[in-house]
Amino acid sequence: MNLLYPVKVKNNFIFNPTSRDFIVDEIPLYEFTGEGEHLILHVRKKDMTTWEMITALAKYCKIKQRDIGYAGLKDKHAMTMQYVSLLAKDNEEILKNL
Repeated sequence: MNLLYPVKVKNNFIFNPTSRDFIVDEIPLYEFTGEGEHLILHVRKKDMTTWEMITALAKYCKIKQRDIGYAGLKDKHAMTMQYVSLLAKDNEEILKNL
């Protein structure tokens, strides 16, 4: 059997993966209208889980974590951009200064 590549070749490099090596950009299922009771944010995060980002965002905005919506968990060891929705209906005063 003839192989297409040599089997006994050693690699002379070291690959140290970083967050910059893996980029995720979420694509929404539909276009946002800008209407309704939610504020939509496009958030970029690195080396942070979705839960950590939600916790930090809720603390910064002084709103409850349950008032933040997201579409799936994104990889921690990556540069990710994802959409989150904040319930604006009961948080107008707080979100006005963002």
